[in-house]
Amino acid sequence: MVTAYREAGRDVSEGAHRLLAVMHLRERESYEETAEEVAAHYGLSRARLYELANRAESLLEPQRPGPKPGARTVVSLEVVIRAQAEVIALRDAEIARLEAELADAVRVGSRRRDQLNLVCAGRGVSLRGTQEIFEVAWGSSHTPPLEDLQRRRRHHGEQARAVLERVEREVGPSLEYVAADEIYLHGHPVNVVVEPRSVAILGIARWESTTGEDWHLWLTPYPALKLLISDLGAGLVAGAEKAGVPHQADYFHEKRWWDKHLLTPLAKVADRAWEVRLYAWEGATRVEGPGRRISARSVAEAEAASDSADAEFFEACAILDVVDTLFQATDPATRGLWTREGEARVGASVLVRLGALTHAVARRAARHFKRYSHRYSAWHQMFDAIPVQLRCTPANPDAAQAKRREVIADLLQVWDLERSLQGEELTRPEITVDDLDRRIRRLEHRLHRHCANLPEVIVSLRRLLKYPPRSSSAVESINSLLRTLQTTHRNVTDEMLALKALSWNLTRRRYANRRGHRSPYEMLGVRLGRPEQRWYDILFDEEAKAAA
Repeated sequence: MVTAYREAGRDVSEGAHRLLAVMHLRERESYEETAEEVAAHYGLSRARLYELANRAESLLEPQRPGPKPGARTVVSLEVVIRAQAEVIALRDAEIARLEAELADAVRVGSRRRDQLNLVCAGRGVSLRGTQEIFEVAWGSSHTPPLEDLQRRRRHHGEQARAVLERVEREVGPSLEYVAADEIYLHGHPVNVVVEPRSVAILGIARWESTTGEDWHLWLTPYPALKLLISDLGAGLVAGAEKAGVPHQADYFHEKRWWDKHLLTPLAKVADRAWEVRLYAWEGATRVEGPGRRISARSVAEAEAASDSADAEFFEACAILDVVDTLFQATDPATRGLWTREGEARVGASVLVRLGALTHAVARRAARHFKRYSHRYSAWHQMFDAIPVQLRCTPANPDAAQAKRREVIADLLQVWDLERSLQGEELTRPEITVDDLDRRIRRLEHRLHRHCANLPEVIVSLRRLLKYPPRSSSAVESINSLLRTLQTTHRNVTDEMLALKALSWNLTRRRYANRRGHRSPYEMLGVRLGRPEQRWYDILFDEEAKAAA
């Protein structure tokens, strides 16, 4: 056996070689060969040889069939280990993402705090609400005290007021018309002046009173003013008279006045007359039931009263349509510029038709029209203010003014004829496209012969027709915006009003019809900062310039 083991040599596999060493150790015939010698023969140490022998014996011990105890536990633990490894990988990825965000996190400096404070001020957020926003955004460690927020708002409000006053000094001398109104915040009057086309707030402040003298003072920054647009407030009307400026009645307020004091009462009378008429019909056609039948005469009287009430209501609607023409740019009768004779003709027609109405509200409407109708058409003189340079100016200034009006009238007629090329007039057989073309060419030739600055006149006239200075409803929208301040602030200071006004003037419109348009200051021609800058960043830059 031993010889056979030794003869096998070491040209076998490693496992077989170790097995031969164990067999040689356990089945040797003579004890003359020691374990050290056997181990040396197989290239092992004595301890390694006995270790292999013990391992072989333990593996050859009889065991119960089936897997070893705890094998299932090992498998389940391996599954848990793999799941935990996946969770650890996800956590590592989340940690890496958070570390990247932390590297790019916003650093809360004084400028960032002022930006958020001004945004909240511009949106009408209270000081305590601003504190909560600070705490939610950056934690309690970055939340300033109320006194600090209020002090910073007051400081920026003073700078905003300085910017508003500087812009008013720059553009005020060139403005020909402005819109004004007065509101009350917490019972305190606030005066507002805006430029109607751009709706830029030029002046805004709390004021002790709203008399004519006060509004005269408010109009002094506009020496070239030719028209004031507002409602019929006593102080505003008196201020325009003291400043020697024509006053244009607000179209929005006047429409509401006529609806409230003329149309609504007549509509109620017509409704009541219609109810009486229905009651008469029901009584006349009753066959059975309590009550006497109504006579035919009563039915006829109820019908006549109802028809008369309806006729008066619809006549009032027609009268109001005639009143509306005074607010329009052109006289619908002549399709040209308004004249004093045309305005007098319309006024006389309205008064006659109001006098034909039997209800008492018609007399009140007639008094109102007599008193204020000249303010409905005050903006018509803005057509005369368009700078028209005549090639041959007559010596007579009245003749020159008439010639200027002819240029404006010819332009309006040209545009009217161009619209007629695609309008209903082509259905008339006596008017052809060639006739319209000849009339247009004739008028254009006359315009080029008489007017030296025709392109500038066209631009000014189109702008006047697109933005007619006849309504101050834009000021009303600003007032409704300002009134929200009194819901969140106990006292509305001039600094708050200045911040609100500056944010309005420097913010591009994002909603409604002017969405995407330029900011009010940009439309007014005022350049502050860059177009992509936020209003508060522009304010910070202006503060830095003032400090330098």
